[in-house]
Amino acid sequence: EWYSAVFIWKTSSPAPTFRGALYDWYLATNGGYWGARAGLAGGSPVRVILNLRDWTVHVVNMVPTAISATSVEWSAYSLGGELLANGEIPIPDEHIDGNSVAHLEESFPWVDMSESFMSNQHELQNIVLYRLELSYVQHNDVGTTNTAKNIYYLTDPSIGSDDQAQSRFSLLGAIRKEAPSVNLNVRCQMSTSGVECQLQNADENTLAVMIKLALVKSLPNNPSKQKNPRILPMLFSDNYLTMLPGETLHVNLSIESTELLEQSILWKCSTDGFLGLMLSVDGWNIQKREVQISCVEPSSGASLTESISSS
Repeated sequence: EWYSAVFIWKTSSPAPTFRGALYDWYLATNGGYWGARAGLAGGSPVRVILNLRDWTVHVVNMVPTAISATSVEWSAYSLGGELLANGEIPIPDEHIDGNSVAHLEESFPWVDMSESFMSNQHELQNIVLYRLELSYVQHNDVGTTNTAKNIYYLTDPSIGSDDQAQSRFSLLGAIRKEAPSVNLNVRCQMSTSGVECQLQNADENTLAVMIKLALVKSLPNNPSKQKNPRILPMLFSDNYLTMLPGETLHVNLSIESTELLEQSILWKCSTDGFLGLMLSVDGWNIQKREVQISCVEPSSGASLTESISSS
């Protein structure tokens, strides 16, 4: 009766200034949490993963029943969002038993960029984004096709010296300093369980890397430009995102303390149709901004885009 929560040792930071933990001093989940979650396919029972030692692909099926799938599709993109190559890795017998791991013998190749999308005067190692995707059907639900995805930022595996390995992702730092920041199109509105947002990378030449979302209090009269306070704890359906040029993603924000929030003026709709809350959008190479949240609730069966366009 004296405890209200359980913490796993060393998963949180001992002070607000320290990094590397799954969540911070204020119970906000960090990149470490979302990286681990992405590696676990967001908790999906079927996962497609890469063995970084030999670049072979493995399919993990944690469902008790078998699944059917023909192949794992892979695509390679430059940091400029250009599709460099793609292909398929076949699955033997197109069948994976329940509670098992399928080790696919075929590996996909390293695809080097012929020309970088930005100047590389320091001759930094090229970085290629590989996206893996598996479409499968569970044997106990043959009418539904499911999808498992995973992404990896990879460098040339033939370069294995310790000195070069330490700086193999330096190009990510270079694009943050030299390439233009990506300005995302973001629309958010109130939903029955929290907030629903649509994000689009409208940039035609750059990947949007590590997009970080946060819910903050709106400060309309903020001449000093002080940092808007975050609303915590907050549950996101996904965060620290990577988006290809032209790609659109949907993210849901679930508010646990709904009763407290409903009593707050922040959850009241203003005369201009917005809440007293905003979505903070930041990231590795993202132009930072804050987006107002519409009070317009979607009609039954209407999508976010349809609701926004009709409002």
